Amino acid sequence: MNKWFGCALAVLLMFMMTSHQAAAHASLIQAKPSQGERLDQAPTEIKLIFNERLEKALFSVTVLDPEGRKVTNQDAEMSQDQRELSLQLPELEHGVYTVSYQIMSADGHPVQGSYVFAVGEETPASDLGSKLGAQPSQTGSTDVLLYFARWLYFALFLLLIGWVIWRGLAPASQQWFGRPPFALQALFLASLLLLIVMQLIDLMNGWDQAQISAMAQTSAGWSWLIQLLLSLIGFLVLGRSRWLDGLWAASMIIAKSLYGHAMAIEPVYFTLPLNWIHLAGAAVWSGGLLLIVMNWRRAKEEMISFLPRFSGWALTSMIVLTLSGIGSTLLYVQRLEYLLKTDWGKLLLLKIGLAAAVVIVAGMLRFFMRRGAPAKSIGPLLKVDFALALMIACIVGIFTYLNPIPPNSPLYWHEMGEVVHTTVTISPSEPGDNRFALQVWLTDEERSVKNAQLRLRSLEQEDFAPIDVPLQLRPDAELPPDAEGYRFFQYESSGPYLPFAGKWEVEVRVMDSLDNEHVYKTEMEIY
Repeated sequence: MNKWFGCALAVLLMFMMTSHQAAAHASLIQAKPSQGERLDQAPTEIKLIFNERLEKALFSVTVLDPEGRKVTNQDAEMSQDQRELSLQLPELEHGVYTVSYQIMSADGHPVQGSYVFAVGEETPASDLGSKLGAQPSQTGSTDVLLYFARWLYFALFLLLIGWVIWRGLAPASQQWFGRPPFALQALFLASLLLLIVMQLIDLMNGWDQAQISAMAQTSAGWSWLIQLLLSLIGFLVLGRSRWLDGLWAASMIIAKSLYGHAMAIEPVYFTLPLNWIHLAGAAVWSGGLLLIVMNWRRAKEEMISFLPRFSGWALTSMIVLTLSGIGSTLLYVQRLEYLLKTDWGKLLLLKIGLAAAVVIVAGMLRFFMRRGAPAKSIGPLLKVDFALALMIACIVGIFTYLNPIPPNSPLYWHEMGEVVHTTVTISPSEPGDNRFALQVWLTDEERSVKNAQLRLRSLEQEDFAPIDVPLQLRPDAELPPDAEGYRFFQYESSGPYLPFAGKWEVEVRVMDSLDNEHVYKTEMEIY
């Protein structure tokens, strides 16, 4: 059993190390000015809109001029719904400017990113370079020790809380297990401290000391502080009375719920209780297994008599876990197909598979118990069940720090034709305002472009008419270095022409001066 669990844990950690998806949750869905946008007039403010609520205490927006100097020392402001940041700007001269932001999503994950925009028609296109289609970077540690700390903390949290809950559930005649072992409490406290230290180290990537100290004002900081205080109090009060134990366990679960997906997904008044119920159900199941496994050798007969009661509660907890898990998934993921496109979804499916294995093992245990099977037949199944519990805790400890929504990437599509070559860039490729750019190369220098069209068609809304993106020709567009020997034309547009997420067809139509129409199509998906 130990070898099996060790191998499974190693595979899961290696899976996460090779992940190419950001572990951060809040992501930039709209920026004004947008990424790579070229403005005739200087903007008066920077506005950044995110897909999730942000922490009030930890955010910053900085704008750098072409020489890398701050254009203003003013602080950014956050909207009431905690999803929008704005920074007032002084009058900007012509040139290329860099916007850099640092935030913490409401679920406690740090995110930072940057992009560029240009002011002034005379700004060379080469100054923007490849950054025109750049996507904001997001930070998230993939360090093995951090993931191990998360798993260790989560597993010990469930085992300790479960032990305390079972002390209240079991009849007085079966209070053979007493208060939680000192070693279990000490290990949990150590794992919590390790997690906090690792998270603070992760925060040091791009945050200064003053910003890190502001963690005490965030929901994640409050969660850590409350859990630390309750852990210390637990050494003094646990085991003295059932109602005090129940109050302590409930408070710990509430404190844990303040740090995770439930804090970032609306409506919070629904996601938080759902998460609390899910954690309680998981604690009842895993804590009961710990009690049985730890006492199996020294009190085998008592454990066998306890198994029927545990089996009933375990079945109830699995039903609770299933229903609350389905509810949470539907809240976190708008489309079930996303489960196959993210590490979060793949780990969730793996968790479901392990949960199915738990049900099978539980069914075998009930069958053997009803048949009056000897303890030597039941013991191995209990060990397998406990190993499955640890593996599920490992998965949950990892995927709660991953994004359930696939990341959007700017579209960069190049089509090679016999006479006409085209390149289409859509950035940031999110629902809402986007920047659209169409570049056309004609291999015949005697021809020119008579008309160019860019059309977007939803592939999921059959009755939805195509959207024509109004393109403006840039007569002063610089000829790219690789366009010598071609007739080059560049068209641009900005606006809300991608109104909602889903699968889209992008169509380009180019009419040359000889009235030959060249049509190219591709598909894209935005989340």
